[in-house]
Amino acid sequence: MIKNIVFDFGCVLVNLDKHRCIDAFKSIGAGNIASYVDECRQEDLFHDLEVGNISVEEFCNEVRRKSPDCTATDEQICQAWSSLLTGVPQYRLEKLLQLKGKYRLFLLSNTNTIHWQLSIEKFFPYKGLTVNDYFEKIFLSYQMHIIKPDKRIFEQMLSEAGINAAETLFIDDSIANCNAANSVGIKTMHVTNGDEWLDKIDCGYAATIGFFDGVHRGHRFLINKLKEDTKASGLKSMVITFDKHPRKVLQSEYKPQLLSTAQEKRALLEKTGVNCCALLPFTREMAALTAYEFMSKVLKEQLNVKKLYIGYDHRFGHNRAEGFDDYARYGKELGIEVIKNDSFGIEGINISSSVVRSLLAEGEIDLANRCLGYPYTITGKVVHGEQVGRKMGFPTANIEVEDEDKLIPAPGVYAVKVIIESNTEGVPAIMNIGTRPTFGEHKITLEVNIINYEGDLYDQRISVQFVKRIRDEKKFSSPAQLTKQIEEDKQEALKLF
Repeated sequence: MIKNIVFDFGCVLVNLDKHRCIDAFKSIGAGNIASYVDECRQEDLFHDLEVGNISVEEFCNEVRRKSPDCTATDEQICQAWSSLLTGVPQYRLEKLLQLKGKYRLFLLSNTNTIHWQLSIEKFFPYKGLTVNDYFEKIFLSYQMHIIKPDKRIFEQMLSEAGINAAETLFIDDSIANCNAANSVGIKTMHVTNGDEWLDKIDCGYAATIGFFDGVHRGHRFLINKLKEDTKASGLKSMVITFDKHPRKVLQSEYKPQLLSTAQEKRALLEKTGVNCCALLPFTREMAALTAYEFMSKVLKEQLNVKKLYIGYDHRFGHNRAEGFDDYARYGKELGIEVIKNDSFGIEGINISSSVVRSLLAEGEIDLANRCLGYPYTITGKVVHGEQVGRKMGFPTANIEVEDEDKLIPAPGVYAVKVIIESNTEGVPAIMNIGTRPTFGEHKITLEVNIINYEGDLYDQRISVQFVKRIRDEKKFSSPAQLTKQIEEDKQEALKLF
């Protein structure tokens, strides 16, 4: 496990502009030493300055000696050399402050007194902080009299900092320097610019946890609160959910009546724009964990959660025996801030997955869809049926639902929109859920008549979006009466599109 991060300075934290520096030297008559200027490697007098073998005054004298046309003062020469550095962006400083809460931070740089003095005066002061507020210890080549990629500089750093090489990450833009760090057992990250490392180091997550069946508006209200928090805290957003309904793992005969399959839920969660969706395998072993054990072993150690947003009625842990006050107490001990979220409702209803299930079971499609924030949808394969509808002049597609645990709305006739596998644009249709009582007793089937559609749908995968419930299923005295009613149902459905 990484406990320590060691940063290079040039190109990793501070931005450099070689061409600006070369132009600055030319402007003081020292253009013939421009070949020495390099973002990552210094030679001759520049090397001597970095390793601490010469003073600033000696450096300036050497510049003038090598450039007979240069009559610049020491101050002007220092300004020309300082122009290589353009600044440390504030967002990188913010990232350092975020990382400091989790890691021990160090700086190891091939630099010189001219550049370092500029940096501590101009680049690191931020929000009243100084350079020492970001790093536990700073290692500079001109003070150590060694420069990278000499591996001794890494050995000395490890010794003086009292840190373990195997627990240390070194970030540098030089492959040679990274190889030298590797040679003493330090893990490395080679980057090509100062922003590349920002998203590669995990500073922790603000997370929420739940089964999130349907990812309804109440869920998204909670997730949006979470995302707003991450803008201020610098943490990344994470939704933690499970691959199976917990009760189904504990009671194998249980049929959960899902609003969304695992695949649908994943797609809906990704649409929320969270940084990460952690889909945990729910097992009996996980079910046996107490809330404290889950927070410690899974949230903290496995997922690096720093803030946990809890839904207003959510519980977790063995037998769901503990509540928010317990979670908050455990979080304080574990370094996880626990925040309770408000409920979200419409029309006097606190939206929950169970409420949406009840509405669908009663055929209340309009209100269920408003709670979901999107049309309730089922997906399945078109299979062969008895072709009764075709004989009546209304060919129907019989749907075999992909997931047996998916909730089927109340029996009845519905206006729906059908998404055909070969055509992503939805087309209007009517759907019957029921036993077709006009033709005797049958098992419940799902049959959809796509209006004005001609084509073979057998074995194709289609999705059906529920728009409105038109009527109950009922028994007619004759197929002719049913035919007449179906035509009226189609016209009613078309009014909605």
